[in-house]
Amino acid sequence: MTKGLVAPVFPFCGNGDNGCVPVFQEEGYENLGRIGGGPHSTVSKIRNKETKEICALKAIYGFGYAKREIDALRHLDHENVIKMIAKRSDVLSGHFHIMLEHMPWDLRCAFQSEEHGPKIRKNKRKILYRILKGLKHIHNRGIEHRDLYPRNILIDPETMAVKICDFGLCVHAASERNPD
Repeated sequence: MTKGLVAPVFPFCGNGDNGCVPVFQEEGYENLGRIGGGPHSTVSKIRNKETKEICALKAIYGFGYAKREIDALRHLDHENVIKMIAKRSDVLSGHFHIMLEHMPWDLRCAFQSEEHGPKIRKNKRKILYRILKGLKHIHNRGIEHRDLYPRNILIDPETMAVKICDFGLCVHAASERNPD
């Protein structure tokens, strides 16, 4: 990201003045390092210099993945689905950025950790129930995740909060599905 660059919002999300998610501006944030990612994205942990709030910043490479993720997150508001805080696009580089609420662990890493693994295993029914509640909300909004596995389920072992994330491969309606 270029320091100080304020890029236009996504054309499919409006201009930021119509109740959409605000446009993310990186000034005032400190990058605390990479915390995840995959072939189409990189996720970094960031901190607001003024409020000290910790967030996740997802850089997405590719318009299709970004559009699917942002469209899905705009329609999902549930305690078990990650929340989008802000977004921006960098038209010149083709990179798209989404600021998300931060969760400290993915389910796989938490399950395998010596510190949190026993608590996660002990509460597996509660965790599964929260995952299913999130999935029900997602499906009730006409969205299919299509990439749900332990790395895309985030958890806070202290509070046992569970959030489904990564909607880059989701489909929003029957018309978007492959006829397989």
